[in-house]
Amino acid sequence: VPTVDVRLVFATGTADEPTDRRGIALLAADTLAWDFHYLNDLLTFSSAGGEIRTDVGFDQTAFIARGLDMHLDYLLAGLRRVVREGRYDAKTIAERRARPSSAVTTSGMPSPTAT
Repeated sequence: VPTVDVRLVFATGTADEPTDRRGIALLAADTLAWDFHYLNDLLTFSSAGGEIRTDVGFDQTAFIARGLDMHLDYLLAGLRRVVREGRYDAKTIAERRARPSSAVTTSGMPSPTAT
């Protein structure tokens, strides 16, 4: 089955974080979620086989939509909904902030030494 990978890349990443707020780029990208006001768009996006992921690097932040290529228009619309109309959940942010700073590396993956 043919699939497509669409990326919206911003030229800002972990290098642009203030020194007293390290991890804010990862937190911002990882906690951005659908606004359920657009639930019908979420259902359409999901039925098109869509999924959204983020990738935060030193000098870039990418929002990635993947799914079936015949539904490219739904994937692009879903990506737009998350990036432009996405919402941050205060509870999720608080949980992420409560984690020890050593539990997450700059790639967003758990540290092998974190417990």
